[in-house]
Parts: sequence; structure tokens; C-alpha cells
Amino acid sequence: MATAEKPPRSYGQFKAWYPQFGFIFDRILRQNCTQQHDIYLYGTEKNVSAAWDGGGGDYTRYIQPTIECLLDNANEYTKANLSMAQIMLGLMPTILAFIGASSLETSLIAVIGQRPLLATLLAFGSPPVYLARALEYPDREGTLTGRGSSRYRQLWGVSPTAFSRFTVRPLLVALEYLLAAGAIANLVHVKFLLITQAMFMLTPSFVHWPIAWAASGIGVHIMGALTLRLRARREGTTLHSPEQRASITSRVYYLVALEFSLLGKQDGVVPVRVRWFDQSALFLVAAWIHSLCCIAHLISSAPLFSQAPSSLVLEMASDSFFATYIASAVVCRAVLSFELAGLREGYHTDSEDMAAVEYTVSGKQRGD
Repeated sequence: MATAEKPPRSYGQFKAWYPQFGFIFDRILRQNCTQQHDIYLYGTEKNVSAAWDGGGGDYTRYIQPTIECLLDNANEYTKANLSMAQIMLGLMPTILAFIGASSLETSLIAVIGQRPLLATLLAFGSPPVYLARALEYPDREGTLTGRGSSRYRQLWGVSPTAFSRFTVRPLLVALEYLLAAGAIANLVHVKFLLITQAMFMLTPSFVHWPIAWAASGIGVHIMGALTLRLRARREGTTLHSPEQRASITSRVYYLVALEFSLLGKQDGVVPVRVRWFDQSALFLVAAWIHSLCCIAHLISSAPLFSQAPSSLVLEMASDSFFATYIASAVVCRAVLSFELAGLREGYHTDSEDMAAVEYTVSGKQRGD
């Protein structure tokens, strides 16, 4: 006989608090809410009923009494500060989306630049997904052929192509992965604090909301890369000869060599050669689904960061929390911009040895 699945339940909350108002909630919990806290720790379905009339349910059966008690005993000044923090946190994902990596950029790095590992790490270090316009697929080729390369050279003072010494390139590649790993570690630390010190009112017993939201962001970036794969392919080899890809071992070496190489022009490396395909029905459907997923990801971020009144405080929202997410987003965007500048330069190379772009029209290949 099958049994009904029980809602998730947590036991580790109400132990740690963010500093600004943490001592207030800790005092209220010890002096005014011991009975409700015991329900949270030791309550069972037999002696605790779901507060359906109070807007709760099975998912809030044990934790809702403690949250209500904390808010009932907090003064209005504290509640006003918490409300302000909620507004700031609700706006934060949209702000971060304008700062961090976009699905357009990560898909170019993964598919055209053939550095999927770096693109995935940058997507994880900057979870919010930027969407310029809904249900409209941006011009990937225009991004590669636009004025972005010169703009990035002016921004950084130097492009990846300038690093022609063999000893410098591995150091820069290692630095890119270290920066991406540092951004991820920064966010993992914040997510751990959210899990242990915050309350998510939509499903307060499910403490892994931040992790689920970040994972869904990576999924959106991966979907963007798969959508681009329906529209474009990088051709040729960046090694010295096609024979180096004749066996499985040589192919693995080829993929690893691309993953751990700068995208700027290097000695012995051919220009970036891309074959663009006509927009198929499958591509259009995938592009629209990807756009809708971007919207859903952005919508889901608002309740995630604005639904924690019992422990998220103004200090955390305006200072450390914002600073942590912005720092990770800026670092990931810097690495991404640096590599995109090199990709654009490789795409703009002279066509003496091969065409920079090739199109496939009606199954026939022609140089542009």
C-alpha cells in the first residue's frame, strides 16, 4: 500500500541570525516563543494541524507558528526595516542580471569558443540571467562582428591577442578559472548563510531554495548554448593539422586544448571559422522556450529574495549580501568580456588562409 509523500521538514533554523536584528529575534524566541519553537522541533501530524485559514498548509505546519510568534512580538520599527530589506532584495536579481553574464555571451564562449567548462563556471558564479527582449532571439553573429572588440580593448587596455608569449597564456588561463572558482565559492558561502539564517515564506521548510534557483540559472545558460548549436557550428581545427583529431585520444586532446586556451589569436592557430545555418522550425521553438525560461527564472528570483522577514535584515540586504553577489557577477563578467574580445578578434582575422565565416544555405556551402 503506497503512502503519501511527506512534505520537506527542516530542524536547523532559528539557531543563527544576521547581526543587525539577530539579538532581538533570539531574545523573542527564548522569552516569548518557546512553545511555538517546541512545535517546530518536536511537533507531529497528530498534535499539530495545518493552518489553512492562516494561509499555510502542510509545508508550513510546524514552522509557521514560530514565524508568526516572532513577528507578533517584534516592534514596528524592526518590521519597517525588514520590509525595506525585502524591497531591496526583491530588486536585487534584476540589478544583478544587468551586471552579470548573459546567456548570449556564455553560449558564444561554449559553442563558438568551445570552452564549455569555463562558460558553465561563469554561469554558476553569476546566476541571474539577462534578457534584453522577451521572445526575440538576439543576433549572435552581430555580436561577433560588432564593435565590441575595440570597446573591450579600450576597457581593459589590452586584448587576449596581446599575450603572445607561451609562458603568459597558461597563467592567464589559470587565473580565469581561479577567478570563476572564487566567484562560485563566494556565492556558496552566501547560500549557506541563507539556508541556515533565513526563512523563505513561500515554502519555509524547504531550505534549499537558493541552490535550486542557482541550478535553474545554469540550466537556462545550457539551454541557450543548445539553442545556438541549432544555428551555428564552429568548423576546422585550432590545432596544426586535421590528422590530430583522427583518433579518440587526439579528439580528447583537441577538446582539452581548446578548453584551456585563450580565445585570442595564437601562434599556429587558424582563424575562428563558423558555419551558420538557416533558422529551422526546431531552432525557433527552442529559442522561444529559452526566452520563456529566462522570464521564469527572473520571476522566481523575486519571491526567493523578498520572502524572508524573520531573519534577513537591512544591514545584510544593503551591504554584505548585495556586495557579495555584485562582486561575483562583476568578476564573471570581466572574465567573459576578456574572452569575448579575443573571440571577436579571431572571428575578424584576415581571410587569406580561410574564410572567417561560411554559411550553409539550402544544404550548399558558400564562402561569405
